[in-house]
Amino acid sequence: MELGTRVSGLQIRRVRLYASTLPVMIAALVAVVGGGATSGAARAFVVAACVVGGGLGIWRSRRLDFCADEQSVMVVNFWRSYRFAWPDVEVVRLAYLRVGVVPQSAIAFWVKGRRPVRVQATPIGKAAQREAFDLLRRLAPPTTPVGPDARLKGKDG
Repeated sequence: MELGTRVSGLQIRRVRLYASTLPVMIAALVAVVGGGATSGAARAFVVAACVVGGGLGIWRSRRLDFCADEQSVMVVNFWRSYRFAWPDVEVVRLAYLRVGVVPQSAIAFWVKGRRPVRVQATPIGKAAQREAFDLLRRLAPPTTPVGPDARLKGKDG
């Protein structure tokens, strides 16, 4: 894409491996422990509930989404969704998202009056993240700092 090209929107939808396998692993563990500790109809109920729970967990993990246009940003994470207008965004930068043991890099929006909103649908890899930041920079107001190391204007750190 050329530098002068106008961008009308950005959408990133993806499934993270941990988000889809974690519910299945938890359901399997509960099924093994719960199924071993019960018998008869109770065992069948525990196993069926775990199969349904694991399936719902996988379905839920497929909802990760991130959309932005010139007016607003929408972030759909594993458990919560956010929508906010660009004028409310103070800075967009790379931050860490902790899901499980290993922290992962994520695009984060510092929104006035809120904790940072981290995007679980952040692309993997520096090149893909750089491309996402380039598109976000074109969508954001000129006064909003956007980039992996962007900082609030007039603030240290």
